[in-house]
Amino acid sequence: MYGRAKLLCCSAAHQVNVAARLRLGGGKGGGQANTNTQRRQEHLTRADKLLQRAFAIASKEQVVAITRAHLLFEKGEKPTAEKILDSALAMKDGGRDNVAAMLWKARRLFVEERKYSESLTWYKRALKMHPQAPAEVRLGLAACHFAMKDFASARLAFARAADMDNECVDAYVGLAKCDLAEFEEVGTKEHA
Repeated sequence: MYGRAKLLCCSAAHQVNVAARLRLGGGKGGGQANTNTQRRQEHLTRADKLLQRAFAIASKEQVVAITRAHLLFEKGEKPTAEKILDSALAMKDGGRDNVAAMLWKARRLFVEERKYSESLTWYKRALKMHPQAPAEVRLGLAACHFAMKDFASARLAFARAADMDNECVDAYVGLAKCDLAEFEEVGTKEHA
């Protein structure tokens, strides 16, 4: 049953992502606002129906709560979405601990609210729970340090991501950005 709920949530998340692209003007509607708005609403309605089915199967699963929050954020219902996301932090996924809600929270704090210190806290919690998390989690940690101008810590996190995945281009770009930022910082101090 859990597998079915998970598939319904994946399909619902896809519908929400299509709706988000339409909201941002990336649909195939040729720039027609009314057409995109109508199509967007259709995708959100499909997502809602899929989530209702998933909820009926597995109401206490983290993946259902996270996907519901994703839908509500896209609908603009931020306070309700935040509450659902916060409740997902205490849930399990298929009976196991999962850091997905922590990573969602960290990403939202970083990208949408620009609360880098709080985002860093959530990335650290996720890594503490799942130390073998993929390199992308370390990238989040590094981005937080970089945004707070802690280039030494950012460099360590980017380097760890590159060590974990030698094809992680973002890690190498991050290391280069650290070099550039430190170079500019030294130049600014010399000219002051």
